Amino acid sequence: MIKGGLPPLGLGEAEERAYEALLLERADHVEVLARLLDLPRKRVDTALDRLVEHGFARPPDPVDGGGLPHPAAPAAAIRILIDRRQAELHRRSAELHRRSAELERLRLTAERLAAERRAPDPGGAPPPGPTPRKAPRKAR
Repeated sequence: MIKGGLPPLGLGEAEERAYEALLLERADHVEVLARLLDLPRKRVDTALDRLVEHGFARPPDPVDGGGLPHPAAPAAAIRILIDRRQAELHRRSAELHRRSAELERLRLTAERLAAERRAPDPGGAPPPGPTPRKAPRKAR
């Protein structure tokens, strides 16, 4: 296994084992790799797809029916993944900043409206709100 493992990078045990086998050129077809890893073919296909998706491998050549993806050098693969994660964090940070600014605008608008509601009307009219009830007149 790869020293330290790859789960912090978003890859599970099957992906880690498949990547290591690709690096060591221990198999030349998916079926052989599945037997080597003692995993179902479908799980190996999923692991290989994830390796390609995360930049740890390039897709297999279309002419190689059942061929395996080509592993990327570990340092390059990890750099690509780190760059992708940082870009995602920057995108999320920008979205949070935008939403925070929207909330601040809403808060200021709410404060302004509340202050307008409390302020007396310069023409002497009472502030908007429920009309005060007059006491009923007593019969004489």
